[in-house]
Amino acid sequence: MNSSPMTIPGNYELERRQHRSAWLARLIVWMSVRNRPRASRLARLIVWLFVIDFIVAYGINPAFGIINIGELALPQIVRGGTLLLLTLVILKERSKIRQACKFSWRAYRYGLFALSLVTAAEFIRTGSLPLISLNAYLQVVYWLTFWVVVDLASKDRISAQYMAICWVVVISIAAFSVYYGVQNGDFANAYEDQGVTASAGIAGNPKGLPGQLMVACFLTLFLSREKHRVFGSLTALMFLGSSFLTYARAGMTGAALALVWLIVWNLFFRARQQSLIWTWRFVALTACLAALYFGKVGVGGLEARWADVSDPVTGGSGRALLWAVAVDQYVHENRGLQISGIGYEGMLTMMERRVGMAVATHDDLLDAITIGGIVGLSLAIVVGACFVGTWRACPLSSDAAAMVGAIFCVLLCQSLLTGQVFAPDTMVGYVLGISCVLGMSPVGSPNHVRLKRRLRTNRRLLLLFR
Repeated sequence: MNSSPMTIPGNYELERRQHRSAWLARLIVWMSVRNRPRASRLARLIVWLFVIDFIVAYGINPAFGIINIGELALPQIVRGGTLLLLTLVILKERSKIRQACKFSWRAYRYGLFALSLVTAAEFIRTGSLPLISLNAYLQVVYWLTFWVVVDLASKDRISAQYMAICWVVVISIAAFSVYYGVQNGDFANAYEDQGVTASAGIAGNPKGLPGQLMVACFLTLFLSREKHRVFGSLTALMFLGSSFLTYARAGMTGAALALVWLIVWNLFFRARQQSLIWTWRFVALTACLAALYFGKVGVGGLEARWADVSDPVTGGSGRALLWAVAVDQYVHENRGLQISGIGYEGMLTMMERRVGMAVATHDDLLDAITIGGIVGLSLAIVVGACFVGTWRACPLSSDAAAMVGAIFCVLLCQSLLTGQVFAPDTMVGYVLGISCVLGMSPVGSPNHVRLKRRLRTNRRLLLLFR
């Protein structure tokens, strides 16, 4: 029997080293993914909160109707709990917020002060505080509180990106429901009497939905500006199309103004070393889709929606009359009511007496003046200045300035043409979109630097064992 040692093929050792290197590479990749910075707990909490609100507002309410528990509706109870939880977060992180959230913190503090004055004036004048007025004021406090907490959470770039992606995914459900409603007519059409084929999808009301869809549009565009640009542009176009198919004129105006702003930014403000493809591609695709759509469907629906603009009474679905009544009421009030306003319930009572409908003025500025007088006007000015301050915090030549400016265009048109501040779910979309864009824009955030350093180290290890 031959006792000589067994010979090992020459390539066996090479194969074993390659096998070991492959396993090491897998381990390094797993460690890279496993140790990748995650969104903060606060960001995950925010996502859960707006997902729950979305389910209640767009899922439970349309399916089962308004569920009342005592004198409060289910959305009021859910948002009340959210407001309490976020207030506790603000109290706990107050020192961080003061340092990191300059503009949102300033708007929040002045909002509490001004609304307290309006509430006290209404209580002194009427001897009671109607629940409808208290609910309206708390809706404003709700989204101001949300703004502070989202602003704090978005200081971390990974968290800002996480919140933005989650918002896009959630709002895409509403976008698809709009297309489904237009195709099958299963959802309410607010403009059916005008012969317009439109839909607000699961939202049911087209007043605030276009703003949410346009925020998702610009967040998608911003997220995909460096990679997946074609897919991102098409997805953003899907959101823009769903916003148009609601046929809400304020949303159309906001989208058109935002597109004009993107063109102006590209021509005059964009830094020359920055890529311009991602914005011009979106503008070009929008133009092509509009040409195809109107070439097939025609402009009859568009003409029907804008046919009453020149009417001094019914113009803008009666907005011309509402605005004229609000201005006339304020001008002829006594000096005390011009300073403190007539309150939210007082506004509804006044509109019902003079117009026949208990509605708001459909203009946030006129709402502020009518409800809070000079105090309400000052609140509108301070909040607007804080929004502009967040925009000016980033260079005008940056991509973030382009996207925040586009969101501002939509917010401005929606606010002045239909009113938004008493729609907390819509205002949460605006403040989240602005905060996330600004949070994702700096490339030197601590988590981003750590991630780049870790990936660089892992690439070196792979080269050693290749």
